[in-house]
Amino acid sequence: MQSLSLVIMSDPSFSQLLESLSAKTPAPGGGAAAAWAGAIGAALGEMAMRYSIRKKTPEADRDEIASLIGILGEFRQFFLQSAHADAEAYRALNRLQKLAADDPVRMDGWDHAVSEAIAIPNGVIARAMTLLGRLESFTIKCNSWLLSDLAIAAILAEAAGRSAAWNVRVNMPLVDDEEKKKSMAARLAEDLDGMRVITARIEAFCRESEAS
Repeated sequence: MQSLSLVIMSDPSFSQLLESLSAKTPAPGGGAAAAWAGAIGAALGEMAMRYSIRKKTPEADRDEIASLIGILGEFRQFFLQSAHADAEAYRALNRLQKLAADDPVRMDGWDHAVSEAIAIPNGVIARAMTLLGRLESFTIKCNSWLLSDLAIAAILAEAAGRSAAWNVRVNMPLVDDEEKKKSMAARLAEDLDGMRVITARIEAFCRESEAS
């Protein structure tokens, strides 16, 4: 019998998602891929948490882990929705970029389109940071056999944030306000450093726990 993992990987919807990403079309692109990485990271974290609720798990820990599973499920949905929203935002911006600078349609929609193209990946970064925090809070309760999965979930969460940061960077030159751009760049650098630190701590914990 074909394994469940093979069924999922060969599922038409999954294949179509990859086909759409590989196609020579403006969207989906890097922004959607970044969000999908976050969704996979959240889902993998959920799996590690489900396996960590065992017969001998104290009731308080069961409740805490169950709460985290619910939160990560919401994160997973957020990332999936963000992938769709990012693709739509890029299509809208791309349509306006093809118009003349003095075209009334472009002038009316430009600021909103630029704002959306930046706000959506910024949202992915913020949620990736929060996801990493949730994963780190779970480390000491994680089933030892699932530590590698927890580490991978953290790496994927950081990858989502780091990848989304490129979409922020590429659209920042479209912002006219120089002070706003400086503030955005500073915040971006701070978030990226924060994600690296948390991911490193999670990986270090998993390595040390597996070695002991």
